Amino acid sequence: MVKFHTITLDDTETCLELFNLAGWGNTKEDLRRMLHYAPGGCFIADNGVGMVSTVNYGSIGWIGNLIVRPDERGKGVGAELMTKAMRHLKDSGVQSIRLDSVLKTVGLYRRLGFREEFRSLRYRGVARSVEGGLATIMRETDIEEVTELDESFFGASRERMLNRIYVEYPEHCFTAWDGSKREGYIMGKRGDPVNRVGSWICNPERPDLAGCLWNSLMQSFEGEEMWIGIPEANRAAVNIVELTGFIEQPFATRMCLGKCTPMGNVSGRFSIGAPDKG
Repeated sequence: MVKFHTITLDDTETCLELFNLAGWGNTKEDLRRMLHYAPGGCFIADNGVGMVSTVNYGSIGWIGNLIVRPDERGKGVGAELMTKAMRHLKDSGVQSIRLDSVLKTVGLYRRLGFREEFRSLRYRGVARSVEGGLATIMRETDIEEVTELDESFFGASRERMLNRIYVEYPEHCFTAWDGSKREGYIMGKRGDPVNRVGSWICNPERPDLAGCLWNSLMQSFEGEEMWIGIPEANRAAVNIVELTGFIEQPFATRMCLGKCTPMGNVSGRFSIGAPDKG
């Protein structure tokens, strides 16, 4: 039986080794944010063979960053890490646990009781300036309204995440307006070797403004690689990124355990935010 402890910054080197094995491009800053979002909710095997993270949104929880060293796979370590994470979220009052699964781990999650919800699409490309409207750079005073708009489409409060991303990457955060009404926002994060699109929320009746947000974020990363995840039902988002040359990658599967009623309004969620946080 594997023994675990709560991840702290003392585990940084081991976590970075595991991130590198997974090939996801997670950085030391990603680890610090992970621990900021869920202090006490991320776990690592005492012998360093695997790790897992959680995020709690009240009645909704997320599991991510399940990584097991290749030579230890198939020995039940992943299932034990998942059981630890699931128990932690349930003990915290979570009624619905969600995650994004790559194809090879779907079977593990099914055995643990998770069921499929939808495909979580992946796209990658090089950011470039394009003709068309641009959005407005986000200001600190916008965060409260942005958080309210985000919750109306996501279905839970992500205030901690939005505040942290804005503080770290204000030059990659934009909002879209129709007169005095805020209709959407987008946030980006720097990564290694690819930059990532964070939350991208917009009124589904204004795909033109969603396009402006995308144009602005691409311009802020011009010439650099970007990665984005998109709920498959949001065809407007798919059209926007494909028209700017982004190429579809192998998809993941959104899975759920527990009370799995639909979250928020997927037509206004133009990106998944992050695979490990929804």
